[in-house]
Amino acid sequence: LDAYAFFKAVYRLTNRSEYLTAGDQVLEWIKKYAYSMKEKRMNRGKGDSTIATDTFSWAVAAIGPGKLQAMRFDPDDIMRFAENHCAVSVLFVRPDGKKTRVKGFDFAKAQNVGRGGVVSAEWTAQVIVTYQVLSEYYRKTGNDKKADYYLHKSEFYLNELQKLIITS
Repeated sequence: LDAYAFFKAVYRLTNRSEYLTAGDQVLEWIKKYAYSMKEKRMNRGKGDSTIATDTFSWAVAAIGPGKLQAMRFDPDDIMRFAENHCAVSVLFVRPDGKKTRVKGFDFAKAQNVGRGGVVSAEWTAQVIVTYQVLSEYYRKTGNDKKADYYLHKSEFYLNELQKLIITS
């Protein structure tokens, strides 16, 4: 995903066809090895089905919802998989001892990690950006219902992240 985004960006800057070709080759590899049609989700790589939240959100943001749909990879399914397997609700204890429940996204499937769930501010923020990407995409395609749905999700998780802010 990083290589695809890199080559796409360099092509936009240079307009040199070798970067477009390299990006297309990476995208073919992603199609062949990094998407599970059965589970409707991205894998971390060839033969690596480890659940990692950033793989899902970055796939949608890096490749784009339209291109994913053209490849018959449903961006809604990819994010639904992330929500079903990586979303968590944890009790956050502030420095003053007050407790608050925070919903966000863990690095991986919390049930598979002995530590239990943890809200990753970085990966939750990445999911927020992806929801905004989806909202903008659906707005441009005239699907206001889905656009509003993803905008609401991005705002909800942004508000959740604000619960983690500690001021001194």
